[in-house]
This record gives sequence, structure tokens and C-alpha cells, in this order.
Amino acid sequence: MFNLFKKKKSSGVFVPSGDNFREVTEKIEETSLNGISIHLGYHPDQLRFYFGQYDTEFDIQQVAFEIFTDRIVFVLTKSSANSVDRKKLKHFLKDFKLEDEYDSITVRDILQSGVENKSLGIEFLTRVLNLDKGETDGGIIFSKRLGLILYFANGYLTDFQSGDGLNEWTKYLKDLNENLFDSYVKVAQKYWGVNRKMIENEINIQGQAFANTPHAIKNEYVPRHKAELGTINFFMLLVCHYGQEITEDTFLLMNHGRYQKLNNDNDVIKKYRYNSFIFHFSDTGQLIEIRE
Repeated sequence: MFNLFKKKKSSGVFVPSGDNFREVTEKIEETSLNGISIHLGYHPDQLRFYFGQYDTEFDIQQVAFEIFTDRIVFVLTKSSANSVDRKKLKHFLKDFKLEDEYDSITVRDILQSGVENKSLGIEFLTRVLNLDKGETDGGIIFSKRLGLILYFANGYLTDFQSGDGLNEWTKYLKDLNENLFDSYVKVAQKYWGVNRKMIENEINIQGQAFANTPHAIKNEYVPRHKAELGTINFFMLLVCHYGQEITEDTFLLMNHGRYQKLNNDNDVIKKYRYNSFIFHFSDTGQLIEIRE
């Protein structure tokens, strides 16, 4: 016997329509998030999926946005939901903050996937990043919002690089702890003066070393490598405890103005003190040993 009061199941996919949302009723071949994205005319690289605080009892399960924006492309609900309630949507998105979704590493990963998959076209990125195509120079556009130089060929993103000289891990450190980042800059400026290239080089190397250090600032060796203004010499931490390769030239570069020379110029073996460590280099600049 038919149950006339049985609730009709929906597709669970709703797209913006005016001030509300309408159900997608046509057949979707692949009902994964990627499949739905493709069905709606997007490459998955062009969308950012927000899962909220996942609750199986809540009607709304995920929300898909165009990358770098708060523009909703579709809302995924339980099949028991026949519409998207605005109040429920607002509650689901209560912790969503656009600026928190895109740290430097996330931005890098999105753009790198776009390059590899040829999925981020100039028209799309111009729209979501508010780029000024009038400023393009042979397929090159600077994004003020991302702080990146974007390179295009045949209408698609082919490469990108920092517009301020910082690598992605240094940007990540800056996002994570801006006060610590500022301290690294001040320390580098103290020893390199107005040499911007060397300042950028030093903080980029420290940013990369930070990313490669097990447990980062909670590493057990951090107390032995603390430096000025609360900074940590992560690069030298890796050298002293994790086998990071180093030559005499690199040692002098990364400890510019912060080491003590322990030998005469005519000595074959070169010795330098860094904190409690003594470095021995050969006459060709190769590391012989580290003593403490």
C-alpha cells in the first residue's frame, strides 16, 4: 500500500537561484564532489569544499565555493532535504572565514594543481581574483591579493612565483606567527643592512628549514639554537642534529656576523664557533666534523 505521506527524496544537490536554491533534478553520472563539480561545468580544481563541523544529523553536509571567493556553487544535503533552509545554511557556515581558508601552502597547492591539470584559465582566475587583465604583459599578471606573479600561456595558468621574494614556507611561517616572522626580518636586517636580496635569502632558507624540522618549534633541540629576538636558527639545527649538508661558504652566509673564527688565515683546517658548536672545514670548504 502506498504511503501518501512518505517524503520524496531529493538529489541532495542544490544550486543558487536568485535569493534561494533550486534542486538539481537532472541525472548526475558521478555523484562524488568531483563528479558534481564536472556536471555543473567546473573542474574540481576550481572549487573549494567546506565540510563544517560534520554532523550526520544535519541536513546540510558540504558547501562548494569558487576558489578564493565566498560564492557558493552548490550545497550538498541529505537526500531527505527537499530545499536549503537559509537559517540552517547560515548556521552551517558560522565558522567559515574566507581568510582562514587560504594560507600560503593551500594557495600553492591549488595553483600547482591548476598548472599540472591545465584547469585554471585566465578568464576564471581574472574573475575570482579580481585581476586587471589590462596590466598583463605577455601573459603575466600580478595578483595583489595573493602577492604572486601569475604566468599564462594559451589561456591557462602555467606557472607562478612570489611577488615579494618569499617562498611558500616562509609565507606559511608569516601566516602562522607574524611576530616571529617580523623578528626574523629584523635580525636579518641587522646583519645584512639594506641588502634586500640577502635578507630575503636568509629568511627563505630559515622558512624552508622550519618546514623540514621535526615538530617545528617543539623540536627537542630548539633551546640550543635560540637566537636574537626570540628567533630560532632552524637551518643550523638541521645541520647539527639531522645531517643537513653544509659547506664553509654556506656556514659563513647563514651565520653572517654571528660566528667566531678560531684559527689563523694560513691554517689548513678552518674552525668556527656557532653557539656551543665548533665547526671544522677543510681547505676546500668541506665539512670535516662538528664538535660540541
